[in-house]
Amino acid sequence: GARINELAQLLLDDIAELDGVPVVRINDEGDKRTKTPASTRTVPLHPSLIAAGLLTYKEVITAEGWHRLFPELTKSKAAKSGYGAAPSEHFTAYRRQTGVSPNVDRQKVFHSFRTTANSALRYLDVPLERRQRLVGHEPSDTNNSDYRPSDREKMFPIATLLQDMTLLNFGLTHPTYIDRPRHQQERLRAARRRANGDQRGEPADLVA
Repeated sequence: GARINELAQLLLDDIAELDGVPVVRINDEGDKRTKTPASTRTVPLHPSLIAAGLLTYKEVITAEGWHRLFPELTKSKAAKSGYGAAPSEHFTAYRRQTGVSPNVDRQKVFHSFRTTANSALRYLDVPLERRQRLVGHEPSDTNNSDYRPSDREKMFPIATLLQDMTLLNFGLTHPTYIDRPRHQQERLRAARRRANGDQRGEPADLVA
């Protein structure tokens, strides 16, 4: 249920572990940005992402000396787009190619994943406060909005959020990550961009 730029701008350090649970930390540190204060959150990784090889992918990128989880991405000059411009374009081309909402009306977009996840959690009777925490929505009532971020971490133990996250099961199968030559070439092109002075993404001094 994350926003596309929240994912695209992730650093390797944002994939971490908390109380034995693999998590993703969404924040506005450095050149990253979040939409609202509630967008800053730590949420468990879905088991399907782990099974698909996300942690293996992180190991590959770390071994190459990168700093960002997706080093081939550069930050858009449009502040609103952040690092999500290129992934958004790729997803749009992909969904049209597969016949999903192929017209300009854009009934189905990347943000639809977020809406679907939130709706599914609601149908599964996950309490409103925990749904808001998982997707990064602002609390809708004064009682909850008065809590400090540190209080929210105590209110929603990561083990409880993992139980909620695991409820999201759409019966899909996912391919396991393989570091294909095309992906390697994209990262090499990113390294050349940094070497040529493009500072909108991966710091050049962190590239081997």
